[in-house]
Amino acid sequence: MKTLFAKYNRERLPKFQTVTKIVELADGSHKAIKQALMPEAQQHIAEIYANYARLTAKYPHIKLVPPTLEDANTVTFPMAQGVSLESLLKQALDKQDQPTFFALLDKFVAYVDSFVTERQVKFVPCEKFKQVFGEWTLDEPQDLIELANVDMIFGNLFVADDASITQIDYEWVFECAVPKNIFLLSFITLLTPLN
Repeated sequence: MKTLFAKYNRERLPKFQTVTKIVELADGSHKAIKQALMPEAQQHIAEIYANYARLTAKYPHIKLVPPTLEDANTVTFPMAQGVSLESLLKQALDKQDQPTFFALLDKFVAYVDSFVTERQVKFVPCEKFKQVFGEWTLDEPQDLIELANVDMIFGNLFVADDASITQIDYEWVFECAVPKNIFLLSFITLLTPLN
C-alpha cells in the first residue's frame, strides 16, 4: 500500500484529531482512509461510520461512498466516481464559460434543497446549533435541514457521467435543524473573491 496524499488535522481538539489518506493498493486501485490520531478521536471515527446510516436512512435519495469500519481507529472508503463539483466549477471559470458555471451552481442549490425537511418556518436554534454556528439573528422564515451534513461543499460532491452526485465526506453531521441558507451562504463566501 502506497500513500499518495495525507492531510493531518492536529490543530483540532484531541477528540477530533484525524488523518485522511488516499492510498494506492497493490492491484492499482485507490481508497480513502480516515484514522484517529489520538485515542480520544476513536469516538469521532465511530461517528463518521454511523453518519452513513443516519444520512441514508433520512435521505434515501442520496449517494454516499460507503464506509468500512476497519478497527476502532480506522474507517475506509472507496473512491467516488466522477469529477468533483469544485473541479468542474474551476474548469468553467478557466474557460470563462458562464452558462456552465451557473448551471453547476444551480445544480448545487437544487441538491442542497433536496435535503430540506421543513419549508418556510420560524427557526428557533437549539443549544447544539448555537455551540456550533453561534447566534442566529434572522427573523425571516427559513427552509430547514433537520439532519445536516455541513461537509456538503463543492470539493466533497462528485458528479458522475450520468450527472448523479456522490458525497465523499460526511464527517460533520449534526442532529439538529440547520437553515438551508447556511449552506448557500458558504458557497457565496467562496465565490466572493471572484467578483
